[in-house]
Amino acid sequence: MKKIITAILLSTTTFIVNADTLKTETQVSKIETTIKDQNQIFKNEPLSSTAIEFQKKSIESMKLKYFDKNNYPKEELHNLYVSFISLGLNEAADYLYNNKNVKIDVNEYNENGFTPLMAAAMAPIKGGNVEYAKKLIDLGADINKGAKKTEIAPVSVAANVNNYKVLSLLIVNGALFMKADKLEYRPIDYATKNNSVESALILKEALSLKLKEMKQNKI
Repeated sequence: MKKIITAILLSTTTFIVNADTLKTETQVSKIETTIKDQNQIFKNEPLSSTAIEFQKKSIESMKLKYFDKNNYPKEELHNLYVSFISLGLNEAADYLYNNKNVKIDVNEYNENGFTPLMAAAMAPIKGGNVEYAKKLIDLGADINKGAKKTEIAPVSVAANVNNYKVLSLLIVNGALFMKADKLEYRPIDYATKNNSVESALILKEALSLKLKEMKQNKI
């Protein structure tokens, strides 16, 4: 598993890892020295000034519409929470989560049948909303819980839209990246079908190393 995590982190950073990269423990050690801090790899792209302003106005609007009036419609606020995550507006999402009266469930579906983690996986930010995905995992999000109707898992969602940072985070946290869904697609199939180059590289490396590990352990 140590090799898998190292290779995936390197893939996320450089996109040049191939199936023959990790041949010896010496090479693994050299690679590990290039990864000083995983948290630096799992960082979001900066928000635009427009997005920052929209986030600020959204927080002000929520305060006036809900919190100042002690009005806490559970479903409506949960939908907002998931929407903020999908846009990378993490301060706004935290503003909702940190209000004790809102009582956010990180595994609950929104009105479209998506979990907060799925929203992070599909966010239209380069690499995905990896910072909030990490927070959701730390808060106990079910890493393999898929969409309500299709059951497509977050790891497949991330591969489908080439959100390679979230994809890497999910894999190193134990996502079932070799499993096919109801449509008989695996994450690697989604990545290949949509020409998600970075995601395909990461999945290829993870699959290669996982299969080697299984063979060594005779699984």
